[in-house]
This record gives sequence, C-alpha cells and structure tokens, in this order.
Amino acid sequence: GVGDRPGTLPSTRPGIADRPGQLPSSRPGISTLPAAGIGAGLGAVAGRRLPGAGERPAQLPGLGESSRWDQISNNRSDWVSDRHENLQNRLENRGDFAQDWQDSRQDFMNDRREDWQNWADDRHPWHDDWHNGCWHGDWGDYWGHMWDEHPVWSAFAVTGWTLNTVAYGFGLWGYSNPYYDTGSTVVYDYSQPIVMYSEPVAETAAAAQPAGAEVATPLPPGVSPAVLTTFDQARAVFLQGQYKQALDLTDQAIQGMPGDAALHEFRALCLFALGQYREAAATLNAVLAVGPGWDWTTLVGLYPNVDVYTEQLRKLEEYLKAKPDAADARFVLAYQYMTMGHSDAAAAELAKVLASVPGDTVSKQLYDMLTYKSSGTPAPKPPAQPAPAGPKLAAEDLQGVWKASGPGGSSYELALTKEGGFQWTYTKGKKSQTLKGAFAVDGATIAMEPESGGVLIADLTPRDKNAFDFKMVGAKESDPVLSFKR
Repeated sequence: GVGDRPGTLPSTRPGIADRPGQLPSSRPGISTLPAAGIGAGLGAVAGRRLPGAGERPAQLPGLGESSRWDQISNNRSDWVSDRHENLQNRLENRGDFAQDWQDSRQDFMNDRREDWQNWADDRHPWHDDWHNGCWHGDWGDYWGHMWDEHPVWSAFAVTGWTLNTVAYGFGLWGYSNPYYDTGSTVVYDYSQPIVMYSEPVAETAAAAQPAGAEVATPLPPGVSPAVLTTFDQARAVFLQGQYKQALDLTDQAIQGMPGDAALHEFRALCLFALGQYREAAATLNAVLAVGPGWDWTTLVGLYPNVDVYTEQLRKLEEYLKAKPDAADARFVLAYQYMTMGHSDAAAAELAKVLASVPGDTVSKQLYDMLTYKSSGTPAPKPPAQPAPAGPKLAAEDLQGVWKASGPGGSSYELALTKEGGFQWTYTKGKKSQTLKGAFAVDGATIAMEPESGGVLIADLTPRDKNAFDFKMVGAKESDPVLSFKR
C-alpha cells in the first residue's frame, strides 16, 4: 500500500531502493537501459529495439510467417470462410469445451495468457521496433476468477479488456471520461475510448521506400508512412528532454493515425513529463478503457536513463501531497505504479480515485482486477449447453441488412451475408464507425469476430421473421436491448 501520506512510494516495495527518490536500473523487466547518448538526431530512435524486445515473438502463436492482418488482407473471402467455420464449431461445441476446461484448465489458461502477453503485437505491428509489450500480470487471483466463473465464454475471450474492446467498437457500451474537458483545445475527442483500427490493407508502404529498402509493415487505410516518421521524431526529441516539441509532433502524428492507441499513450507520457496531469488522465482513461498499458521496459526505454523518469514520478507524488483531492493526477500515478508492476500501490491510489470520482468506470475495472481475492471454493461445473433457450435461428434466415435505434440518438446497421461475413456500422451524431468480420449462429446465439480480433457474442430473441432483439453476452443488466428490423 501507499501508506497514510498520499503519493508516497513505500521503500519496502519490490525494486525500490531504500534511499527515497531513486529507482534502480534493475526495475521489473529491464536489465540495461539505452545509453544516454542515443539521440544523435531526430531519426535516431527509428529502428532501435529495447532490451528484451528481441526475444518476444513477432506474431501471436499459430500465425506462422505472416501476421493476422496480412492473412486477412491477402485473401479476405478465405479468411471470412475460415473464421465463420471456426466460430460455428466453437459455438456448437461450447459444452465440450466446458468439459475439456475441467480436464485441461492449466493448458487453456497458459494459452490465453500467451495471447494476453502479446496484446499489441497483432494490433500495432508497425511499432515493433520500440514497443516491448503491455501489462500482463496475473492480477492476483483475477485471471483464475474469470476462467473459473466464465469458462465457456472465455473460449471466446469474453472477459476483461477484450470484452471492452468489442463492446466499445460496436458502440454497445456507454462511456464517460471524467477527466476530459470538452471546452479545452481539441487534439482528439477523448470523450470516447480509442477504438483501434479494424480494417488492414493488402498494400504495404513499399512504394514509398527507396529501392532495396526494407519493406514496411502494412498500415491501416489512408495512413501515410510519413506519420511513423513524425512519431519517430517525437520519440527522439522526448529522449532528449524536449517534451513540448515531442507533444507537438505526437499531436501531428495522431491527426494522421487517430486510431492508434500507442500514439495516444505516448501523448499521455509527454503530458506527464510536462506536469499536465489533467490532460494526461483524460488521454489515459480513453486508452485504458479498451486495452492494457505499456510494460515497464517499453516505458522506461523512452527515457535516456531511469533517473530522469524518477524525477518526474517524484514531482507527481509531491503534487499530490499538496493537492490530495486531485483525482486526475492520482489516476495518472496509479497508471505509473501499474506500469512499474506495483499492484498494491496502484490499487491504493485507485481506491482514492474512486472515492472522489465514483463514476470512473475505467478505474473501477482496474481496481477490481488488482484487488480480487479468490474464495478458494471450487467453481461449479458449467452447464453442458449454456446457450439461451428459445427458438433456433438459421444463418440464412438472418441474411440481409438490419437496422436498430439506440439511446441518445444513436443508430446501428448490421449486414449479414450468406458467406458468413458481417458489417456493423454504429452512428451517433456526425460520427460513425464500421467493423467487418465473420459471424456464426447457433440456436439463438450469434458470434461476430471483427478483423481486428476479439469476439462479440449476443443472445437473439426473434420477434418475427423480420425483427429480433439483440443483447450482448457479458452486458450489464442496465444495458439496453437493441431491437433490429430488416
């Protein structure tokens, strides 16, 4: 815990030296830091790999030589067909999975943990030269809790951030950022979570490369390779301590790649370094709503040495001593502690955040993950077939274009094809977002897998052949039911 004095780092926490104010280079997940003289120019950071980054796999297990996005882009129709069949099998055999889970639970947990550890690899492969990884601790007993209590739907990753990602991506969950001031200078609309890109392209940036140069990783539609050059420059000047210039360059990069969570998280780091904690909190809240933060190696590798980071961290702690009611700054501090791997200290800060801002749903989720304690009672076996009872639906009966209205003037359009593909468009006001992927139906349950990953599962209640009600599995009781009509 943090103790009675707000913002104080306890000296007994692992990795903290006895002498206050010093963070040793042996912090979790790092052996040696980049040398202070790296910054030999604005492009110096480009291509640099952090300690430990070379050992991590370049893609998720089972994807072979190419990434998930390459596979989708190179043959979209085959991908939809394959994913449709895979989803159909998983839906139809979820009862068998429940039994297999009981017999081989540790293997399943290890497989899903491997997927968790490589969260960013499959979503932002163009950052592989500097991004080491994300939070991937066991969160105390929380990981086992999610698997014990939701083993069948956990086969579809209907837990934690993945559920948040698809729910926000589909526009199904309301979100309120308590730290975002709409009247401030708008660089990005942080009133909504950062929804990552979901439609990769087949073309690479090779056309923009000199002859003989290494082929770049494919980028999302409409994104120029120049965006990454700008971001390389931002990281380079940050390394040199020019934080305002780094922020300005990052803001430019975000205009060209607004759906990239890594750019936004780096923007929050610039704001943290500048002592602009309110804006940093607003940015981080939107990022953490749909994905874990960076690990320690990734964060500290952006600094010339650990002492520079330590000074900024102590500045934030001193700020909170003077302003203990500043929930925004405390949220930023909790994020820093989580990145360093200090769960108890982070939980203590989040508890204080929630006491001041009980409506901060992101802090509540993080706090629950950090503080969950298992009762030790074995979970009961799930039913063999957890699908809801009721009339069965056939995929061919659902083909066509469906529309529904949601709260606050929002609207939804769902197009389902005979090949097993879907397109989902969510519109609110002048903003619209579209997801594409594969779907499958079993009984009264539909599973939709966007191309960006994750699976959304929903219960369908037919009204007639041209109408059904839609309720996401894992939704809160208060969440509205969508009534679709064809």
